[in-house]
Parts: sequence; C-alpha cells; structure tokens
Amino acid sequence: MKPLILISVLNFCVCYAQSSSELTFLNAMRNGAQFDVRIRVVDDIGIPIAGVKCEGWMYIDNHVKNGYPHSAITGSNGIVRVSGKCGRWVSVFLTKKDYYMSQEEISFQKLDTSSLIGNGKWVPYGELKTIVLKKIRKPVHLVQSVTSRIKNPDTCEWQGYDLELRDWLPPYGNGRHSDFLVRINIDAVAPRDFKAFMEISFTNNPFAGAYLLKKDPCSEMKSIYRADTNAEYKTSFEYLHEEHPIIHREPIVYVQGVNKTDTRLDKDSYLVFRTRTKIDRDGNLESAHYGKIYGPWEIFRAMHAYGVYFNPKENDTNLEDIETADHSRMLQRQREEDEQSQKKKRKSLWPF
Repeated sequence: MKPLILISVLNFCVCYAQSSSELTFLNAMRNGAQFDVRIRVVDDIGIPIAGVKCEGWMYIDNHVKNGYPHSAITGSNGIVRVSGKCGRWVSVFLTKKDYYMSQEEISFQKLDTSSLIGNGKWVPYGELKTIVLKKIRKPVHLVQSVTSRIKNPDTCEWQGYDLELRDWLPPYGNGRHSDFLVRINIDAVAPRDFKAFMEISFTNNPFAGAYLLKKDPCSEMKSIYRADTNAEYKTSFEYLHEEHPIIHREPIVYVQGVNKTDTRLDKDSYLVFRTRTKIDRDGNLESAHYGKIYGPWEIFRAMHAYGVYFNPKENDTNLEDIETADHSRMLQRQREEDEQSQKKKRKSLWPF
C-alpha cells in the first residue's frame, strides 16, 4: 500500500511541476521575461565589422505597442549586446554604409517550457549569435523581365523556354533562345484536386545545367556573389505538386482534409544556371551565360518562378544584381536622414 501511495505522490508532484512550469512559460510569453543576447557581426569572410547599427523591437504579447525599441552600434570587435524584456521574439536589423541590410529574428516562441529558468530569464542567457553582413561589391545589371504569369502550353510535349525574356518559344510565346526544355503534365479535377508534374532539361545545350543552393535567410542579398564554374551542373530536374481531398463516406460523405505532395523549388532555395553555351573545336566549354532562379517555382495553371536573374554579359559569372544593391543603399540613406532629423528635433527642444 505504501509504495502505491508514494508513486501517487510522486506523480502528483511531477504533474504539478509540469503545470507550474507551463504556466510560468505562458506568462512569460504574454508578459515578457528578461533576455540577453550578444550579436557578433562579421563580413562574408568572417572579419568582425565595427560601426554597424543594430536596431529593432522587443515584442511583448505579439503587439508592437506593447514592446520596446532597441538600438546600439557594434564595437571594434563587431559585437553588440541586446538585452531587455520580451515575450515572443526580438527583431534585429543590421545596417552599415556599403553593406547589404541583414535581419534576424531571435524567437523564443518555438521553445518548450524548459527554456525558461526559475528566475524569469530566457535561456541560454547571454548567448553569442553570429550574423553575416555582406559587403556590396560589384553589382551589375541582371535582366529581370517583368511579365505576368504565362499560361502553360496545352500540350505534354517538350517546349523551349527563354530565361532572359521569361517566355515560351513560338508558337506559345515570343522567346528567342531555348535556354532549357520544359515538359508539363497537368491532371486537374478541381482547384484542390490536381496533379502537376514538370520536367526541366538542359540537354539541348552542352555543358548547360543548374545546381541547387539555399538562400541566405538573413541578408537582403540572398544568393552567392558569383556562379561557380567548377560546380556540378545537373542537366535535369523534376518537380511534383499534388493535392487530393481526403474523403470519408461513412456515415455521411465529407472532406476531412487534403493529401499534399510538393517537391517544387521552394521559397528558401534557388538554382544557379548556365546556358547558351558554346564549345571549341576540341569540345571544351568556350563561353556561356549565367544567372539564378529564386523559388518558389509554380507549376499548376502557369509556370512561374519568384525571380529569374539573367546576366546578359557572356562569360560573366556575377550574380550580384544592382537593384538589390540600390535598395540597400536607399534604406541606409533613409536611416541616416531619420537620424539627422531626430538630432535636429532634439537640438531644437534642448539647444544647450
């Protein structure tokens, strides 16, 4: 009897501790808890950067009005400290002249109750996070054809596609160069009941192809600076997007959910491609054009990638587009103008 009583008491204590821990966690999410993070800012080769402005917001209860702003400058070691009180997350924006803007979200929302220690602090307390701030090097004009979604050809045969113009070759479009071949097969019953399968082939150009990379989640410059000419360029890709309703027929017929299969190029990935290749008499690669394709890449109804960047200069591997660089410079100018405006305002209120 005594062992049973002891086990019951232990179970009660465990349940009470768990519920107490969860309650503390929920209160911290809603009302905030103390946090401390050191951010080390380095360039793309790992060298610390001084003079980087680090600013953002410490959110409480998911509302901007319930949070607090933070702002600091990195020292000679590239480190800045961000501390205070937050409930769900802390936003961090990093800016410096001649660098691409970077941003980071320090989130406690996805952590479990063990992430909050007894004295009301998020852990790890005082951790060091490294964020890369990419330098604006030598951006060039990359062709980005702004077109609406172009309907897929009404055929399941191979069709040429022009990456520079982002258009099908005749008779389905006005493209001039077949940068790769596309074959799309759509079997659709309804908007949420379909199967879309797309095949991409670079086999019409020797040495042409593409390789897959992950986007930089923090930097405004999402890709690498230059295409790697020694990378393994795959000549074919297959993407499947499929959705079918889950139907229950007993005791009544109803839709419970949707089965999904999605192997498309996603929003966190991109392709670096090589096309329009030429070879010399010995069969070696002589020239080519390079570019990048940002996901997500839609298939159903119309083939459409989020961003296609084509370098029009032959044999130029540069993937750093000038529009992204100009946007970062514009943001930097705006922040500098805001700072000057705030300084003038403070001086007018307190001129001494």
